[in-house]
Amino acid sequence: MMAKRDERDPFLAAGDLYGEIYIADQHGAGAAKPRLASLLPGLALVATSAAAAGWLSTYYSVPLVLAGLLTGSALNFLSGVRTTQPGLEFCSSTLLRLAIVLLGFQVSLEALGALGVTGLLSLLAIMTTALVAAVVAARLTRLSGEFGLIVGGATAICGASAALLLYALIGKNKVGPDQFAAIILGILLASALAAIAYPVLAAALNYSDLEAGFLTGATIHDVAQALGAGYGISDNAGQTTTAIKMTRVMLLAPIAFAIAAWAGRRSESRPGGATRALKLPIFVLAYIAVVIVNSVASIPAPVSEAALDSAKILILAGIIATVLRANLRVALTQGWRPIAPVAAATLASLLAALLIIPAIF
Repeated sequence: MMAKRDERDPFLAAGDLYGEIYIADQHGAGAAKPRLASLLPGLALVATSAAAAGWLSTYYSVPLVLAGLLTGSALNFLSGVRTTQPGLEFCSSTLLRLAIVLLGFQVSLEALGALGVTGLLSLLAIMTTALVAAVVAARLTRLSGEFGLIVGGATAICGASAALLLYALIGKNKVGPDQFAAIILGILLASALAAIAYPVLAAALNYSDLEAGFLTGATIHDVAQALGAGYGISDNAGQTTTAIKMTRVMLLAPIAFAIAAWAGRRSESRPGGATRALKLPIFVLAYIAVVIVNSVASIPAPVSEAALDSAKILILAGIIATVLRANLRVALTQGWRPIAPVAAATLASLLAALLIIPAIF
């Protein structure tokens, strides 16, 4: 018999930037855009959690991102209420995309150029390390190569977003839905832990804002947690994190094609919505446009500051919504094996970054 719970629910935990991909691929043209009224329960839940996080941050000196993770986790049981799902998806996808565009006002081509050829090659080395570590760990734990490629792509590029796309391209026949749900939750957990631990590690290592921003941007999987960690260190570190992380996001399409070709399944990705999903998203194009405008024009300081403050609020909402959407029950039924490649890739990318940063800065 079919379970009462919608089978999409475990996957809804994944929608940070591309959360609509799985739904569109698996259910034809995808659901219609929700009305404002349908968004209100989820928006209210996120707003309540954000208000509680702000209170904790103000009165107990808890970092706002950490407070958001805590309050979101505490209210996670309410995500099972179906009426909250449209609003939570809106916060963890649309609002987060808007935050990325607004952060373009904090980045210029000069700042992006500061990464240079050495920085780009270093970033690619870190991403490759994560991918290889995930594939090796999957083999050692007797999981399929496709499983390792999905985990590796997710940790190397942009977390749950990349996992959703790669699952649609190469994983449907060899990675079960429960295993895939475990991947998503493992990615979310690793990103959340990294968002808390890496700023502390950067401070312990006396990293500059540039070095700390490179660390968080190059190694934290999901966009929301990466940006939250970067701006939790400082605005300068957050700007570097944004530039590095968005470079990884923009590599999603070419790397996904390469992984699909290597897995010998590119022909299966052509029909339907999976191929459409490989196009560069509009929000990334908008982000690039804003960066160009910010590079060639003098943006008034009040506008730039308002954009940054708005982006921080939207990022907090995206983090909370992502945590609220996580289905912890599904992950607990899968045991430790699906989590091992996520842990291996996460640690490998961190170690690679710690070795590379002293060499390039």
